[in-house]
Amino acid sequence: MQTVPTHPVAPRHPSREGIFNAKCKKNRIGVILFFYLTKYSLYGIVKRETNNIMEPKNKQLLEISKRLLELKDNRYALEKVSIGNPLQVVATFLFTKSTKTFRAIFILCAEGYGQDAMILSRSIFENYVHLAYIDKKDSSNRALLFITYGVIDNYKKTEKIKEFENVKKYYGRNLQDEFIKRWGKGKTEAEEIRNTECAKIIKTFGKDKIDKNSWSLLSLRNMIKQIGDNRKETEEIYYEQVYWWASQFCHPDINCSNDYFSEEENNIIITDLPNDKNVETALILGLEHYFMIAKITDKIIGLNLEKELDDLLIEFKTCVNESS
Repeated sequence: MQTVPTHPVAPRHPSREGIFNAKCKKNRIGVILFFYLTKYSLYGIVKRETNNIMEPKNKQLLEISKRLLELKDNRYALEKVSIGNPLQVVATFLFTKSTKTFRAIFILCAEGYGQDAMILSRSIFENYVHLAYIDKKDSSNRALLFITYGVIDNYKKTEKIKEFENVKKYYGRNLQDEFIKRWGKGKTEAEEIRNTECAKIIKTFGKDKIDKNSWSLLSLRNMIKQIGDNRKETEEIYYEQVYWWASQFCHPDINCSNDYFSEEENNIIITDLPNDKNVETALILGLEHYFMIAKITDKIIGLNLEKELDDLLIEFKTCVNESS
C-alpha cells in the first residue's frame, strides 16, 4: 500500500488553471458515448487491477489538508468561541459542516476514491457560496432568513402528511398536530422575514428570478453572481465548468463514464478499484473553498487564524500552480 500522510486524529485564490488542467487531462467523451458513436461494436469486458500509486503533488495537497485540519482542531473550540447572533450561528454551522465533509474528502483521496471525493467537494463549494452570499451584504438579515427558512420548510413538509392516507401506519400515531404545533410557533415571524426579502429580490432582480425552493429566494447561480467582484468571475467559471464536472459524479451522468471504464483493443476495461483519477481535482476544489469558508468564519467569529490561514493558502497556491 502506498504511503500517504497520516489522517489527523481529530481530524487568496490559486491559479484557476490548476483545477481546469487537472480536470481536462481526462478525455471529455466518455467511453459509453464512444460505444454509441461506433455503432455498438462488439466488446469484451475485462476487469483491470489498478496500482493506486499516489502522485507526489497529491501527497503534497494531502499534507496541506492535514495541516489545515490540525490548525482548525488546535485553535478552534466551541467552548472558546462566543456565538451571540444569527450570523455567527450560521458561520459556525457551515464551517463545522464543511470541516466534517473535508475530513471525509481527505480520507477518500488518500485511499484513491477521487470520484467520490468530488461529490463531497461539490458540497463544500455549495457551502462556500451560501456563506459568502450571506456575508456579502445585509448579513444579519440574510443569516436570520437562512435559519428561519427551516421553520417554513418543516411546516410545509408537515402539511404534506395530510396527503398520505396511511399516515398512522407509517408514524404509529398521528403526529401531524404535534408537528404543526411545533413549527407553527415561529412560522408567522419566519414568513414575515421571507416576504421582506422577497420584495427586495423582486426589486433588484425581477419576479422571474425568484426561486421559491431556495432559502435565499435565489438559485445557486444567482447567489454566485452576488458574492463580490474579487470572486464573482472565478465562481461563475467554477459553476459552469467545475461544479458541472463534479455534479456528474453525483448523478447517473454518462459523461463521467471514462472514470469507470475505457475501451482498449475491442475490450471494455472496467476500473472499479481505487486509483488516482480525480484525486487532484477533488482536493483542489475542496481545499480552496474550505479555505475560503475558514477565512470568512475567522472574520465573523474572531478566531485570529488569518496569518496561519494565509501562510497555508500561499503554500496551496504554489502547489496548484506547480501541478498545472
